Amino acid sequence: LAARALGLADDEIRRGLSTFRPSPHRGAVLRLGGRTILDDCYNANPVSLATAAEALLALVGGRPWA
Repeated sequence: LAARALGLADDEIRRGLSTFRPSPHRGAVLRLGGRTILDDCYNANPVSLATAAEALLALVGGRPWA
């Protein structure tokens, strides 16, 4: 929404988002040994941990490990 408010076109927004990389340990989705890992441990607190757990469930469903 901020990009649109600044007048950027959809293709410009798409290009920008395709190159986005989160800061280390902030919402990084990793694949390891057939498992999906959500690395969101930077400055973790109880609220952010609960939110990360909800995001992990949305990503993999089934029976995730935390």
